[in-house]
Amino acid sequence: MRLDDDPQLVELARAVWVALGANEYALALRLRPRKFRGFLEGRLWLGAGATGATAFTIAAAFFFQTGHRWWWMCLVGVLLWPAAVAAVFLRSYRRRKAIGGRELPYV
Repeated sequence: MRLDDDPQLVELARAVWVALGANEYALALRLRPRKFRGFLEGRLWLGAGATGATAFTIAAAFFFQTGHRWWWMCLVGVLLWPAAVAAVFLRSYRRRKAIGGRELPYV
């Protein structure tokens, strides 16, 4: 007798499936792929945050040297840009994490 022929075991497995639901079952037990695409996407998110902050830093230095009054706004941008990129990334990450079996960005 095989294990998948055991009626008690089949009923227990069915009960787990019903209790979790299809998506929760996939979230808990299905493996997520880790391919180069996810690695590349993670690196691109990091690059977007770092490049924007670097551009704001260079702009702040340029405006400070030329005597522009609003150079300090670029310094605010240095702080806000990575926070904005992180917020968009986390929203996208959580949306994909809610679906079982979807690839997630990683570094």
